[in-house]
Amino acid sequence: EVPLYYTLAGLSKTLHCTSPPLKAIQSAIINAGYKVSGYHKEPTAIKTDAPDHVVWDVMRAWAAKNPPKKTPNEESAAAKILAKKSSIEVDFSIVTSQDKEDDKNKTKIS
Repeated sequence: EVPLYYTLAGLSKTLHCTSPPLKAIQSAIINAGYKVSGYHKEPTAIKTDAPDHVVWDVMRAWAAKNPPKKTPNEESAAAKILAKKSSIEVDFSIVTSQDKEDDKNKTKIS
């Protein structure tokens, strides 16, 4: 169980970019190899076992595709976060529930 959650509006506000679709962010986190789910009290929030840096890598990739209208001040949190190099390659390919089931049923070949 993951005790904390992220709101897409909060992440987007920090980076001064448009809020991404929930499915795109969830898929990017799953494609990075982590679990993600919704949060029952907040419809646009996610709970994940991904480390913070992965969540920010995903948001950086989103902001690169959907840049802020205004360049953030150099000293702002947004500028500092956006300036960091990503530690993962972000894949926004949408993951369906069938894809998740297929992954569960795969057997490892030694």
